[in-house]
Amino acid sequence: MAKVEVQNLNPVFLSEDGGTNGAVADVNLTPPIGFARWRAVHNLHGTALNVLAPSNEIYKYFVDGGDDRSDVFHPGNKGTLIEDQSILGSATSVETSATASFSGDTSGTVTVTRDGAAAPGVTLPGFDGIAYDGDALTAILPTGTIGAGLEEGDVISFACNTNTGVTVSITVAEDDLKLLAGLYLQKETTMAVAAVIPANHLVQLPSFSQIQIQATDGDDDADAVCYWG
Repeated sequence: MAKVEVQNLNPVFLSEDGGTNGAVADVNLTPPIGFARWRAVHNLHGTALNVLAPSNEIYKYFVDGGDDRSDVFHPGNKGTLIEDQSILGSATSVETSATASFSGDTSGTVTVTRDGAAAPGVTLPGFDGIAYDGDALTAILPTGTIGAGLEEGDVISFACNTNTGVTVSITVAEDDLKLLAGLYLQKETTMAVAAVIPANHLVQLPSFSQIQIQATDGDDDADAVCYWG
């Protein structure tokens, strides 16, 4: 194992249960100067130590559709809509001929445009559960045919299959699309375990803006020297 160099870093002794040094149990600690980062931790405890850091600084793996795309930075695009998730917020409708209220309709012939032209390489999606109150849509869901190759900003258009006097336009939004499986940084900033340090070990961190130390035995009795710089 490579030696951890801490000579140019600043040490801070931390104790979960306090004593003369003040307790840091459940405290998120920020380095005291400017844009410094936490860079290493020496666990002085007799058992392993959890080091927690902000979740937006720790990559996490998500399966396909495992979260909303807006919840992560630089979300991958699965290119498909999310089956049976309402897309009402992205949909508008126009009456091309007088139409009374209805429910349970499906989509007719679907087109997808991108920047005003037919979107290339797109598998056309379908929709069901379409409801209309005589003035506006009140429900619409992507069906088992949820498309492929779609992008944010694509415009999906169709007339309803049965009630052809109502045409629908959907401008695809970020969270209408399924998140592609992969590793992402989350936007939320709750603390999460970033490293587990064995007893009496000094370990270099990837560098974090905040940390919290936590004895894995649950006794809030960890001691550690943490280094920032």
